[in-house]
Amino acid sequence: MHVLAKVASGGDERQWRAWADQFIATLTTPIAETQIDTSPQIIAPPSASPVSPREELEPPPNRKLIPALIGGALIAALAIVLLRPTLGPTPATGPMRVAVMPFENLSGTPANSYISAGVTDDIIQSLVQVSDLYVTPRRNSRSADSKGLSMEEIGEALNVDYILDGTMRVDTGRMKLNATLIHIETGEPVWSGKFDDQTDDLFSIQENVAEGVTEAFDIIMSPERRAGMFNYGTKNVEAYRQYLKGRHLMKFWHETHEGDDIWRAGEALEAAVSADRAMGRAWIHMADLYHHYLSGHIDEPQTRLNVTVPETQDEALAHLRHVLTQGEQYGDETTALQARANRIFFSDDWTGIRPAVLEFAETVTPQRGELEWLYVPIMLSLLGETKAQTRLMDARVLKYDPGNGTGHAYVVRQYLTQGHLDLAEERLSEAEASTFSSRLAEVKGYMLVAEQNGAELQAHLASSKDLISPLLTDYFAVLAHYFNGEPEKAVAKLNASTALERERIHLSLAYNHMGETETARIIFAKVANEPIGAVQIAVELSYGAACGPNPLPPILPLEKRMVEGGVAALPCIGMSIPTRTSESVQE
Repeated sequence: MHVLAKVASGGDERQWRAWADQFIATLTTPIAETQIDTSPQIIAPPSASPVSPREELEPPPNRKLIPALIGGALIAALAIVLLRPTLGPTPATGPMRVAVMPFENLSGTPANSYISAGVTDDIIQSLVQVSDLYVTPRRNSRSADSKGLSMEEIGEALNVDYILDGTMRVDTGRMKLNATLIHIETGEPVWSGKFDDQTDDLFSIQENVAEGVTEAFDIIMSPERRAGMFNYGTKNVEAYRQYLKGRHLMKFWHETHEGDDIWRAGEALEAAVSADRAMGRAWIHMADLYHHYLSGHIDEPQTRLNVTVPETQDEALAHLRHVLTQGEQYGDETTALQARANRIFFSDDWTGIRPAVLEFAETVTPQRGELEWLYVPIMLSLLGETKAQTRLMDARVLKYDPGNGTGHAYVVRQYLTQGHLDLAEERLSEAEASTFSSRLAEVKGYMLVAEQNGAELQAHLASSKDLISPLLTDYFAVLAHYFNGEPEKAVAKLNASTALERERIHLSLAYNHMGETETARIIFAKVANEPIGAVQIAVELSYGAACGPNPLPPILPLEKRMVEGGVAALPCIGMSIPTRTSESVQE
């Protein structure tokens, strides 16, 4: 039977073994006792469904009928095998390619959208841990969903064979979730599930969906593999729900930079750690709130919220360092390493920053799925760790999200800050051929500043006006005028820019690139002596913002940290730390 099935299946080992084993199992089961599986969850054909073992039964009394029964059954089985539909691609031809579309929120309350968004994200993260599957990044699925594409168009756009789609309704403590896995080529469902539980069962609902998908593809999940799929950072459902809300609002604020959403995110994250103090992920996400507050990117909330609002910059800095310390103490291995590196980065002493950053990068690079990194790539750029940065982006971030423009941009920035313009240009061209993003548009502008190419900088501004922020639009326009031999226009544009006046780091960089070194030094000194001023300057240096014709003036608080952290130089800006005397660094 195995030989005949192998011929009929065209040599596909996974299919012929499943078909043959299923047929042999039927031979040992009396027809009268055969049960039809009516479960709504698995509706895939047998080739992609697990074959249930059947008990060994005694042979029927009339043994003379056995050869005839076997012959007839064999012919019937071969006919079924040759005519039956299949699930499409199998592990023999590569991983099953699946897109998890955003689960539609049917609650009638937009406020509950964070649950459907969070559940979708975490189902993706669970499935991506399974090496037999390729799961598209959430950003790609959301983009395709927002365009109203047909199922076939989604399959072509995302290069997938299957779509997992669903709806969610959350009402008065109950959650109803319907999910369906569809084979795009046939339009037929291969698995479906309906779940109606208390919201306290949020974990089990997600796990049932993810496990239903793996079962539909006949993927055997050992206890170890299953344990690796599900990691919520807490066992407390309320803490997890508040964390999902905070994470959702934080992502939304990063897209719009408007309103009080980042403060609402902080309110939800504080509620999460109130429900479970040991939820490290919630602690570390709060660091983003306090960093943006200290950087002047947000003002105090305009509505009354149950969230800690610092009264002074020093108090905000204390909160920032506290939440990172809590994340380091309570987080899982990855979260704790991330918190430790960031805690050192936001401290007054960078001693130990290099081993901390490298340990995080080396730990997460072999892992699967999308990555939240906070400020780790910035530190890798400053430290000159080009190989670690490139491995982190290529082997982890871009492996699971090839269109991640920020991931590509970090590699370009790394080459740029280390003075390898040719490699930066090559990598930028490769990235632009497959994706576009504001981060790539920004780093291209910084590269053109480093090359002092005013004409191309002006052209780049005209072609990327929707991708570049108002601040960088003004910054690049000032320098384009200057490099084109129009200093009067450059000064006029600089003086008229309210964005540059507010964000003084780019203001000082503009003066420095135009040769006004003393003016730049005065502004830098004021910024560097603010609570996280030196760190803010370091962030912009890591982006390549300072790369250009003139070396930076002395910025002593920053240089002190760089000496402690073992940073020897930033070649693209002519900064060589050891050339400063140790006495001047300590001033």
